[in-house]
Amino acid sequence: MSCGAMSARSIQQALARFKKLPSVQLDRLLHPQRMLIEKLTSETLSHQERLLIGQKLAEFGDPRSGVGLRQDGLPDIAWIEIPQGRLRLQGVDHIFEVKPFRMGKYPVTNSQFQVFIDDGGYGNDAWWKGIEKIDAAAEPRWRDANAPRETVSWYEAVAFCRWLSHRTKSTIRLPTEWEWQQAATGGDPATEYPWPGGWDAAQCNSWESRLGQTTAVGLYASGTSRHGLLDLAGYIWEWCQNRSEQPETFKSVGTEASVAGQRVVRGGSWDNEREIVRLSNRSGSPADDRGSSVGFRLVQDIPSP
Repeated sequence: MSCGAMSARSIQQALARFKKLPSVQLDRLLHPQRMLIEKLTSETLSHQERLLIGQKLAEFGDPRSGVGLRQDGLPDIAWIEIPQGRLRLQGVDHIFEVKPFRMGKYPVTNSQFQVFIDDGGYGNDAWWKGIEKIDAAAEPRWRDANAPRETVSWYEAVAFCRWLSHRTKSTIRLPTEWEWQQAATGGDPATEYPWPGGWDAAQCNSWESRLGQTTAVGLYASGTSRHGLLDLAGYIWEWCQNRSEQPETFKSVGTEASVAGQRVVRGGSWDNEREIVRLSNRSGSPADDRGSSVGFRLVQDIPSP
């Protein structure tokens, strides 16, 4: 923690001890996160400025909902409800029916994944039943608490979902790619990027940002999708539940290690150009891939009435 953050905490503790309220000016100094978050709404910020704001938010403690942890210490997922729909996938001759579901506003962050690690997630065989067991987590390439967790395989993402389902007494999993596409495009096949209109390099962290790394989640407010999701184009590839081959078959969503194969990744990453980060673009990666451009986002089933 920086000296500035420590000083702010000391002042806050002193104010509480003497039952004093800070002035408006002092309150802004004590909570620099608010000012930084307000700045993110500006469309004139450079990619480098957004990167720096994300790093400062991590340093001071990022208070945004869906980025860190709940009061009980579990990941704080900001769920967005996605309506039902029917769609096709690029190059697949099949119509996919999508039931309503919830999706995380952001990809899973470093601080959220760390709870799984600290809770013995790699040592509990229950989370790894039927899939390839990974003995220990890899170190993320970028460690800011509010950055998306990368260097995580499909197997690890599945184990995380099982663990969080158990801890929250709900059904949490990876999205199928047709769910991912429904959430990203709003069901409109003409939607090529999350924001209105065509390609705009200023709306996301892609190869054209020239940052060469991930950024904290949620830094590009004007790149928000129709349903309120962020970071869908660029940032990191996001694991999907199904295999890339014959996605329309039932076995494509199975989790057995024997049929793992190439699992779908969607959205592109910080290392990809505009054609790759298109929302309709399909890609796959080996289920054991732990690259620095691959992470994941969660979905939650909506119980039938």
